Amino acid sequence: MLDREAASMSKPNQVLLKTLEEKQSNLSPHFPLAKEIKEDFIHWAKVELTYHSNTIEGNTLTKGETAELLDRGLNAVINKPLKDQIEALNHEKAMTYTLHLSDQYTSHQYISEDNIKEINRLVLNDMSDWAGIYRRTIVHVGGSNYERPHYDQVPSLMRELVDYLKYNQDGHPIKIAADVHTTLLGIHPFLDGNGRTARLLMNLILLIHKFPVSIIKSEDRIRYFESLETSFLSKDRADLYDIIFSSVNRSLDEMTKYFE
Repeated sequence: MLDREAASMSKPNQVLLKTLEEKQSNLSPHFPLAKEIKEDFIHWAKVELTYHSNTIEGNTLTKGETAELLDRGLNAVINKPLKDQIEALNHEKAMTYTLHLSDQYTSHQYISEDNIKEINRLVLNDMSDWAGIYRRTIVHVGGSNYERPHYDQVPSLMRELVDYLKYNQDGHPIKIAADVHTTLLGIHPFLDGNGRTARLLMNLILLIHKFPVSIIKSEDRIRYFESLETSFLSKDRADLYDIIFSSVNRSLDEMTKYFE
C-alpha cells in the first residue's frame, strides 16, 4: 500500500518541502528550546491539535472549551456531551505519550506496532472495548467509495507499514510521515479512532525529526477527506501533501514567533 507511484510528489509539493527544510534550518540554532518556550509551545500544540483533530471527527467542543478542559479537567466544561470531553482528555494523553516517544526515539525506524496500538488505546480509553485492538470485522466508511481491506489482512498490512518505517531511512521525514498517515487510514486497522491515531502517528514521525506538529485544521475537513479519497482511488497525493506540508509550515511560522 506504500507503492512508489502513490508516493510521487508534484513540483509545488517539492518547492513547499524545500521551504520547510529552510525554515527548520533557520530554527535549528535555537535548539534545544529553552524550558519555558518548549512548555508554552507544547501547550499550544496540545490545544490546537486536540481541538482540530477531534473536531474533524465530529467533536463539538470549541477551542476555548478544549483549552479549559485540558487545563482544569473534566469539571471545567458544562453543557457539552461527556463523550466529547472524554475524547479531548484522551487525545491529550495520547499526545503526551507521542511526545514521550519522540524524546526516546532517534529515528522513526524504532516505531513499533505496539506504539501504534497504544496510541489508539489512549485515544479510545474508556470509550471502546476494542481500544488498541485490530478490528475483526469488515468496515465501510460512510461517504467513501474505497473498500478497506478485509480484517484478515490487517495484521500483515500493519507489519508491512512498520517494516516501511524500519527500512525506509532515505526518504524525507515529512513525506514519510504523510505517507504513513495515509496508509494507516487506508488500512483502517481499528474499529474507531483511526483518523486521530493516524494524525498522531504522523506527528510522532515529525517530532522525532525535529519538525513541529502538523495541525490539519477543522476548516479544511471536507478538502482533507476528499484528498484522502483521491489518494486511495487514483494514487494522487498532490493535494493531500499540500494540506499536510502547509500545516507543518504554519507550525514552523508559529514557532518562529518566539525568536523574532
